Amino acid sequence: MKKFLKCCFWLLVIGYWLFTHPLFAQEKPTPAVVPQQPAVVPQPPAVVPQPPAPPTVDELIKQLKSTDPILRQQSASELGFRREMKAVGALIEVLSDTHTAVRRNAVDSLGLLRAREAVTPLTNLLDDSDPQTRQSVAVALGYIGDPKVAGVLTKKLKDPNDGVRFAAGQTLGLLRNTEAIPALVECLKDKDMDMRLIAVRALGDISEKSVTKDLFPLLKEENPRLRSETAYALGKISSPEAIDALSPLLKDTDKKVRLASAQSLGKLGNKEGYPVALELLKDRDVLLRAQAADALGDIGEKKAIPELEKLREDPDLFVRNAVEISLTRLGWRPPTTTPKTPAKIPEKK
Repeated sequence: MKKFLKCCFWLLVIGYWLFTHPLFAQEKPTPAVVPQQPAVVPQPPAVVPQPPAPPTVDELIKQLKSTDPILRQQSASELGFRREMKAVGALIEVLSDTHTAVRRNAVDSLGLLRAREAVTPLTNLLDDSDPQTRQSVAVALGYIGDPKVAGVLTKKLKDPNDGVRFAAGQTLGLLRNTEAIPALVECLKDKDMDMRLIAVRALGDISEKSVTKDLFPLLKEENPRLRSETAYALGKISSPEAIDALSPLLKDTDKKVRLASAQSLGKLGNKEGYPVALELLKDRDVLLRAQAADALGDIGEKKAIPELEKLREDPDLFVRNAVEISLTRLGWRPPTTTPKTPAKIPEKK
């Protein structure tokens, strides 16, 4: 027994020695190094650069005298865009600028400003060497609307540049000055179809009955656009002697010509074109439907009301507006809805 206990004692000693000796000791695992997040330093908000303030009117006027032609050009245009009347005098001075683009922008701005005091300086520029400047002058005079320039503009109907001639013809129509009629009638025989179209429209705008017969030959022109524009112009002039010339066009091969004739006849008190306008009220072309609705208002036939009512829900706003106007002209009024009488609540007995 003593030997057994002695053996156990020595086994415990040897085991303890083996467990504690560095040679046999197990290495402790090294803890993982957790990377540290860098500290977030708050940054000041980014400064958004502000656009420079636009130049004032006085600054723009001052820039008209800059040595930089581009700056003068931009300033002349900007003054017109802002509709600054105080710049009219400075813009008139710029009409003599050596750079074409500067002069042209000044012309456009004076037109936008409707500056009557600029009429004489502008008419002097109708002989400018640059055709685009001459064209801009003709357009600007139309904006200003002084009928006294009609005599000067009629001379530009023979300008070597087509753009100048077209602009002059359009402005003469806007001015409605009968002084221009002889020159415009002469343009009805021009070789250029666009010039003839412009002359027809201008004569229609002036609406002088004396030119009615001068327009008749154009109703037989090969170009359908010219025929329709002439028919429409005759309606604006409203001379009864045009009825016999317009009636055959109700059977024209071109539907725009037929509709223009129907509408003009309606303006002359003739309802012969009613079937034509009614038929084209169902056309797929939006513009034709709108014009047909307008024509029915001119014709004045009340039996067209039910057909026009169907188009009050047309998908196109332009058509719906034309329909509403014509319905009003025909005496139609939207149906009024009578309010329902509230049900009586029985009294408790």
